[in-house]
Order: sequence, then C-alpha cells, then structure tokens
Amino acid sequence: MKGEVGAFFWDMPVEENAFFLLRTDAGQVASLHATWTEWKNRFSFELYGQKGKLEISGLGGSYGRFGSIRWRTTRGKMN
Repeated sequence: MKGEVGAFFWDMPVEENAFFLLRTDAGQVASLHATWTEWKNRFSFELYGQKGKLEISGLGGSYGRFGSIRWRTTRGKMN
C-alpha cells in the first residue's frame, strides 16, 4: 500500500487531495483518489475486470441518486 496526501491547489496548511495505491498478494491493484478541489459535487466509481468495466457516476447534492450506471464489455459495447 502506498499513499500520498498534500495541499496541491489551495494555499492553506491542510491536505485537499489524497491518493492511494493498493496491491493484493495475488497482484490485483486498486487505486483511490479523493479531492476537495473540484468545484462540482461529483461522484465517480470505476471497477475494471477481465470481462469489462462498471462505471457509476453522479452529480448533485446527494450521492443517494446516481446520474448513471453503465457496464461496458471488453468489446466496447455499452449496456
């Protein structure tokens, strides 16, 4: 596991970005980026696998209602 936090945008003594890179013993990799520098209230989550990609995204005041949920196979077809 590796991580980095920092004040990369605002001139303040507080971290506004965090980056994490995770690897399992079997070699799977996951990454996470959390930021407080975006002006839009946006949520996005992407999960990649051998057969495709799951993408969940939302924009607005509540993360309870997502803007879209999409599945793309490795051949590029969107469902």
